[in-house]
Amino acid sequence: MWHRTWIFGLLLSGVVGCDRAVREVVEHAAVEPLAAPTLRPVSDPAAEAFLRDFRGAVAGGDADAISASFDWTALTRRSMAGLGVRASAVESYAEAMERGGRSTGVVYNLMGVKRGESRLSYLGPETVDGQRWHTFRMLMAEGGFEHLRLLLSADAQGRARVVDFRPLTQGELASATIRRVLLPVLGSDSDAVLGRLVGKDQAYVQHISELQAALKLGQSGRWAESLAALEALPPELKSERWVLHHRVQVAGMVDDAAYQAAIAELGTRYPEHPSTAVHLIDGHLMAGRYDEALAAVGVVEARSVPDPYLDVIRASILMVAERYAEAGAALDRAVAAEPSLEEAHWGRVSLALSTADLPQVTEGLWHLHRTFGVQLQLEGVPDYAEYVASPEYPRFLAGLGG
Repeated sequence: MWHRTWIFGLLLSGVVGCDRAVREVVEHAAVEPLAAPTLRPVSDPAAEAFLRDFRGAVAGGDADAISASFDWTALTRRSMAGLGVRASAVESYAEAMERGGRSTGVVYNLMGVKRGESRLSYLGPETVDGQRWHTFRMLMAEGGFEHLRLLLSADAQGRARVVDFRPLTQGELASATIRRVLLPVLGSDSDAVLGRLVGKDQAYVQHISELQAALKLGQSGRWAESLAALEALPPELKSERWVLHHRVQVAGMVDDAAYQAAIAELGTRYPEHPSTAVHLIDGHLMAGRYDEALAAVGVVEARSVPDPYLDVIRASILMVAERYAEAGAALDRAVAAEPSLEEAHWGRVSLALSTADLPQVTEGLWHLHRTFGVQLQLEGVPDYAEYVASPEYPRFLAGLGG
């Protein structure tokens, strides 16, 4: 599954369990709603320094440095904007959220790069609705990808720090997700806060116990029960895009039929949203709708910064469809755009295997070994059985030291 993402634990696990801090905030409920923090422009040198330090911190698995890249207070204020909470009480929740980020949330997941669970690559900046975002690609060792957009703001010393972020597969700001964690406690404990909630926020608070039960089942690995609980939610809640995203995540852990059904409903209700397109790639591919899967890749591509990995996905779909010439062209584009993209070179090996071009398999494997240091043990691997039995395999072995 192309998008199998880390977001299920990226946010919620980093903030759930902070009720004590939230209740401290409630005790200081204010009459006036909290204002969102003002975004301060980031200079080019400050942005460059941030990107250098952030990538270094992630590569080194430095939890302190990664955490310091985030302005937890600003992120908390963005989450609480419009609610009747005193600014003086925000800090206690920001500290709790930072601790959660380190234990199971965004900091912990970024440290997965050092643990060998994922790879981080900077794709570039983009301006959306007048705001400057910086996008990183995460490639998961177990398969799947994520685009992580970071919103930067200058602090009092002029340094760039993250004040919000948006994972592509989740399709919403982190502050929006965190706000939903806050609303139930804030709304139930403070009439002043509850009175300001309208529409979807109020419906969410009214049915939070059912949703929490569903999510806890998933967090404990009881995926089928979690899916059933999500499907039993009231219509006005279970049709929300973010709830449908959770349903897709949970259904993917149950079975293919449930996964395809969840993707189909997400696509029916929110067909134009780019986060929907990421999930539709899987849904169409599993159903053999190759042109539709390719179109979904195009939707993601059109609404994001350029990412050569999308051509790797495109090539994989084309190979399943046995459109090998087009797959080769897609891989050529990916390699030309990002020569260090290891997945594109593996794609070339897969293409050579699919077309029985065994000499090209040898060349591709040599390249992976010499350029990326890949250690290859092919005997006993079903996809390579024909290759291992061919005269090319002894040639491959003989050339490993060359």
